Amino acid sequence: MRCKFILDFVEYVLDSVLLSPHPASITTVSTMSIRFAKGFLLLLLLFGVSGGCQRSLSPEVADEPIAARVETVPVLESTSEIEPIDLDEFRGSKDYVTSATCQKCHTKQHSTWESTYHRTMTQEATPSSIQGNFDAKMVQVGGYPCIPGKQGDKYFMTVVHPAWDEQEIKAGRDPHATPLPPAIMYSVDRVIGSHHQQVYLSRGEDGAYHTLPMVWNIKDKRWITRKASFLAEPRPNFFHKTKQWNNGCIFCHNTGPEPGLQQQTLDGGKSRFIWNSKVAELGIACEACHGPGGGHSRLQQELAKTKGTSPSESLIVNPLKLSKEDSVLTCARCHGKMIAKKEFDRQCLMEGDFFRPGESDFVSRYDVPSRDESKPFEEHVDGKYFWSDGTPRTTALEYQGTLLSACYKHGEMTCLSCHSMHNSAPNDQLKFGENNEHAFAEQNRACTQCHEQFKDDSAIAQHTHHSPGSTGSLCYNCHMPYQAYSLLKRVRSHRISIPTANSTLDSGIPNACNQCHVDQSLDWTNRSLAKWTGKEPTKMDNSTSGSATAAHALTGNAFQRALAIEQLGAPENFELSGVDWRARVLLESLDDRYEANRYLAYRALQKMPGFEELTFDYIAPETDRAKQIADAKVRWQKQETESQRRRLRTLLGGDSEENLDDLIDRLKKQRPTVAIEIME
Repeated sequence: MRCKFILDFVEYVLDSVLLSPHPASITTVSTMSIRFAKGFLLLLLLFGVSGGCQRSLSPEVADEPIAARVETVPVLESTSEIEPIDLDEFRGSKDYVTSATCQKCHTKQHSTWESTYHRTMTQEATPSSIQGNFDAKMVQVGGYPCIPGKQGDKYFMTVVHPAWDEQEIKAGRDPHATPLPPAIMYSVDRVIGSHHQQVYLSRGEDGAYHTLPMVWNIKDKRWITRKASFLAEPRPNFFHKTKQWNNGCIFCHNTGPEPGLQQQTLDGGKSRFIWNSKVAELGIACEACHGPGGGHSRLQQELAKTKGTSPSESLIVNPLKLSKEDSVLTCARCHGKMIAKKEFDRQCLMEGDFFRPGESDFVSRYDVPSRDESKPFEEHVDGKYFWSDGTPRTTALEYQGTLLSACYKHGEMTCLSCHSMHNSAPNDQLKFGENNEHAFAEQNRACTQCHEQFKDDSAIAQHTHHSPGSTGSLCYNCHMPYQAYSLLKRVRSHRISIPTANSTLDSGIPNACNQCHVDQSLDWTNRSLAKWTGKEPTKMDNSTSGSATAAHALTGNAFQRALAIEQLGAPENFELSGVDWRARVLLESLDDRYEANRYLAYRALQKMPGFEELTFDYIAPETDRAKQIADAKVRWQKQETESQRRRLRTLLGGDSEENLDDLIDRLKKQRPTVAIEIME
């Protein structure tokens, strides 16, 4: 108060002196000069009294240097204070605003997301999104005539009528015997996928989108049946494995899904269910991981209008800043196969998905598949998702694999420890380099970021018993082997584990060692691992002396066969285990009951010497396939040598005197008949 009084008084005096009437010599002074003089005098007087003001306010710093004293002068607050923002006004905004709104401020993040396959998971059917060949020419797909065509920018698919197809099969007649069966034309309205396969959707009058029976294989650039794109019990029906989009695919392939199930009353009092499905955005966009952006967007707009610092909350979810439990749940909604519990199913279909990133209570309304190891393993139930030891068998169960990993249970590992949406290549979105595209040391950073003791070459060599830079020193070759399957290919397990031979013997799950050393036995693996650790080899009952991988390819169930076939066709182990013997084993999978396994065998055979130009239609009718297989076996017989036959007998665990063809037939008869269906 004292300071303010002095300043006011000084200003009054100056005004009186400088602005009151003066003699002529003074009246010629300009207004600018008067203002300058007033300001100058004010500063002089202010410095003259500041010490007194300071001493009266803070006498304890009276003897300090001027610079120190100036810093402690209180700042006079503005009389026009900014009203604090009430976050509750924005927190309630749970609406979606789409990636176009996010782009306005987050251009880099938008750009990096836009290049990913997440964005193109679901799209409208347009010339820019369609990858399949819709040239209006008739093609034979699975023995059926089909015509994929277009008119302008509209796409159509003409295929066999499902009712007629079912009728012929039930009557015991071969539907392939009719050259031009009754057909039906479907419009192609949306597409799913842009990376491995492209699935086509047709919208019905009730608003339901259905997957069509033809799928475009992007890798091979050809049409295949939808049923052949799955590892599932084969059925003759052309429409097998087609499904409805609104009550399943919509949840994980889009952002802000609302299935919109409604009951419609018809004339006569009858009713039917219809679908008024909506999504905030087709595909997996920003708000799928960061949550609805309405509140965040409006808050930022309000902050842009005012001055001041941002509030403590931004009202948007950043998975990097969540607890490890909530962070992995963000990915788990889709990479954990969560399905609404029975008591919440109707509500979910009518009102929309319960999931919101960062809000972990949604889990209480979902079933999360898991293996109950207290109960006996049932292939037709548990086997759809898991090995008998609980390890996931397919993609979309990465969450379950992570939860079983010591790095998560006893550490801080999350999905974002290894993957990144905005700082990675789009294929597998690995933070530390894609497969085979970077030095092994760079790829190993996924592990050495925590396990720093293995950054040094000598340390990694001592740990892995393989030379640095070799595939045997690539961390995830040993700790994340190919134990899962999806989309017609092997997939790495997300259960980080330590390889053992007994795990293969006990549960049938392939181990890392035999996936590289495809010519070695389980007993060899058991002894090698024991030698590394300086322990006695564990007891192995019912172990065979032949190749564990070749045995799985010939005698395993359909799922074991799929992974073994993939390993036999993996170029990274060609030099290690030799190549010239593999074609004979792979030929025996061309007649596999499962279309997917026939495809995998065909693809692997094309990498074998002498089979590079092999052609084989793995979804053709059986009579056509039989002729192609016979031709392929003749090709093998022309290049087969006696040394190859001897080695094959050894690798297959046969007697030296046993005929090789008889040995292979005997092994194939050991295949389990249990039906396999992997829920991809």
